Order: sequence, then structure tokens, then C-alpha cells
Amino acid sequence: MASYLKKIFKTDGDAAYPIAVVQYERDGYGIGTEEQLHWALVVLTGPGMAGPAFQIFDRTYNDGRVVWNFFDGVLQLGIATKCLGGVCIGIVKQSELDEFRKVVAANRPAVKFVGWNCRDWVMETIRLVREKGWVHTDIADQETLLPSLKMASKATKAAYDQSRDASPVVIELEKTTHA
Repeated sequence: MASYLKKIFKTDGDAAYPIAVVQYERDGYGIGTEEQLHWALVVLTGPGMAGPAFQIFDRTYNDGRVVWNFFDGVLQLGIATKCLGGVCIGIVKQSELDEFRKVVAANRPAVKFVGWNCRDWVMETIRLVREKGWVHTDIADQETLLPSLKMASKATKAAYDQSRDASPVVIELEKTTHA
């Protein structure tokens, strides 16, 4: 868990940073409903669980329009307890961060089917960054991530229960097989 992140951060040369899928509580959804949580991609570039973050969110207007917005900024995961941890899915080197950002930003939110949402956008983006070599494992679908995300949310909740100053827990992707 945290020791894995410490192994990745390097202080000399071209640092390598973990790419994580992180999850956030939504109204009425929390631990035990990870398949309904909000997802974002975060590159953990330093201590304090901070780094460049990419996510989409929707706004529904009174006239019924739904507009999806793209967020590209820096987040510190432990700022609010709505973050229920995440799973490390790959690594990007410091020298590649600008290219990584361009690849992610090029995937603007566009509804592809009824019910399409932030988790679908994250899966699309994972495929794009995998093509560039930043994700080294096959993540076929959302269900591939859910066992690890469930472990991360439970560990994060336990950490929050122990200390108000706790950080969300980011774990390695569990290797699972699908029937």
C-alpha cells in the first residue's frame, strides 16, 4: 500500500509516478456501492497524495440539457473524506507528464450510450494511456477494477476511523480472473 508508493517516488533522475483510479462518495453511495462511485484519474507526483487529476462531471440544467465538463487540475486526495482511496494502474515518468496530459485531455467527454458516465470515461482513458505504455496490465472493464477498489475503500474508511488526518489508501491492482 503506502510502501508501494514510496518505492515508486524517486528523487534523482526521471521520477516515475503512479497513475491511480480514485473513487469518491456520491450522495447515497459509499462503501459497498463502489460500482456507483465517482471515478477520476490521478497521477501521484508527490507526498501528501497530490498530483495532476483528470475527471469529468455533468451539469443538468432546468431545460433538461446535460452538459459534461472536463477537469484537469491538481488535487490533494486527503483534503476531504469523500475520497475512498483507489488503485494504482500504471506508471508515468516525469518527462512524459506533458504528453500524458495531452492524451488524457484529448478524450473529451462525449456520451456514447444511455447511462454513460464518469466511470465509462475513465475506462476509455485507460485504454488510451495503455496504448502509450503507461498502463502495463489489461483492464478489460470496470469489473476488473472493482475488487481492488472495494479493498481500497474499506482500508481508507478504517484509516479515517483511526485518524482525522489519515490519507486515502491507494493499493496495487489485484490480479483477478473472470469466468
